[in-house]
Amino acid sequence: MNVAVGVRPVESPWDFRSTFPSPRPDALEAGVLAPEDADDDGLRSIHEEHARQCVALLCDLDAVETATRAGIDPRTNKSPRTEKQRARLQEFLRQEPVRLKRELVEAMDAYANAFGDVAADAFRAFIASCPRTGAAEATPCPTSTSECPEADAATVSKPHQYGPGHPWHYLAEGDGAAPPAVEEIEAAPFKPEHLGVKLPKNPQKRQAMLRKMLADQRRQLEQDTERYQDVLERGVEALSRYDREIAYGGNDHLAVASTIAFKHSHIAYAKARVAWLESQTGLSASGVPPTKT
Repeated sequence: MNVAVGVRPVESPWDFRSTFPSPRPDALEAGVLAPEDADDDGLRSIHEEHARQCVALLCDLDAVETATRAGIDPRTNKSPRTEKQRARLQEFLRQEPVRLKRELVEAMDAYANAFGDVAADAFRAFIASCPRTGAAEATPCPTSTSECPEADAATVSKPHQYGPGHPWHYLAEGDGAAPPAVEEIEAAPFKPEHLGVKLPKNPQKRQAMLRKMLADQRRQLEQDTERYQDVLERGVEALSRYDREIAYGGNDHLAVASTIAFKHSHIAYAKARVAWLESQTGLSASGVPPTKT
């Protein structure tokens, strides 16, 4: 939703894929960003992570708005069966867009504090141009990938109200759920169009592109897995000062829960992309064609 991100037309000197703005000097002096964050690899990492978070929030917002029109729960893609469920769903659909838009504004404000208003305007435009996986559907978005129980509290002791791609799934004020191990994270729903690229019709060129994409996605999955496990093991110590004090306003619990939630979603989507690409290329996880029997 462009309105939520606050996009206005802007010509950017950065493409946010290979070229990035430099941090504000006062942000470096204040320790908001570490010196290593200002080198090429650090800037790429910060922008990739920030872009993923913003796109995930936009995807969630699309899912909630689609679900509101359809009268379904975006966390389960099902219609409520009882009056109590309908009341709970209506309250969720009323509060969730407000929360998502607020988080988008806060995320972009945090970016502007670190990189300046001009860079923030350009970054907003870049975010708005990014393909949103499953934006027209309810189920593929990060807050809607879980199968949250629909039963009333009378039949289930404590049903989860949030999916594992939502920070409140892990916060004590929410579901208070424990993060799953990496191997327990299920691949997200996936369609080829979610890749956001047009594949060549020529078989050789198509295979070459698919194999390159597979290598890239495996590398991304490995990085996401390492980051997820690091946050699980070290908690707030695994987060940068930018994450703790700027992006999440000094709320360490929310910073850790949000990072876990985003990484859960990243891993779920990466697993789905890797599985599909392996099926299309005929390459197993070892990088060689599977043995025919």
